[in-house]
Amino acid sequence: MQQNHAKALKGMSIAVIVLSGLSILGCVTSLVSVFGLGGGVLGALSPSNMGGYGSYSDAADIMLLSMAMGGAFFGWALVCSIVTLVGGIVGLRNGAEPSKLGTVFGWSIAGAILSLLFGNLVGMTLFIIMAVFAHKDKELAASGCYAQAAYGAQAFYAAPAMPYGMPMAGGAPMAQPMPMQPAPPMQPMPQPMQPAPPAQPMPYPPANPPLA
Repeated sequence: MQQNHAKALKGMSIAVIVLSGLSILGCVTSLVSVFGLGGGVLGALSPSNMGGYGSYSDAADIMLLSMAMGGAFFGWALVCSIVTLVGGIVGLRNGAEPSKLGTVFGWSIAGAILSLLFGNLVGMTLFIIMAVFAHKDKELAASGCYAQAAYGAQAFYAAPAMPYGMPMAGGAPMAQPMPMQPAPPMQPMPQPMQPAPPAQPMPYPPANPPLA
């Protein structure tokens, strides 16, 4: 029996959420560090200790460019991490809903692309696997076998029996049951034999009369 991938989608979605949360935390920390450290360095620079205004201007321009590049990189990574976080949440909430597997597939593709763009290869791999599983489960739901596969053999045996003659998943109709032959009627039991009447005693001849 083909099984769906609802549990696998749930587990990978949780992993994506954890990775995205850590990435968001790292991006925010990096942004604060870049602008805080850059601002401190710019504040410490002055034309007097840089040997002239020209050297100060060059150093300030380099620092500002570094801050802009760092801010752009970590800002882009923050946006991508937020999108992947949303993709993980969508997969966690809708991975077991056959009607929403298309949404899970779309967010998984978007998450894989954005993870690749900011260098998160682990997240990209997880999203690719989620997209494959969501697509397979969507096809399984379209074939009408998702509910049966979702609960395994217990639901298969607990499900109501399909009427005979209805087409199965493969298209072939179920075989008709063979009609049961009626049991032959029971023969009446023979009546018990009546007991024979008791024999009557034979009369004895009278005794010889006495002589005169």
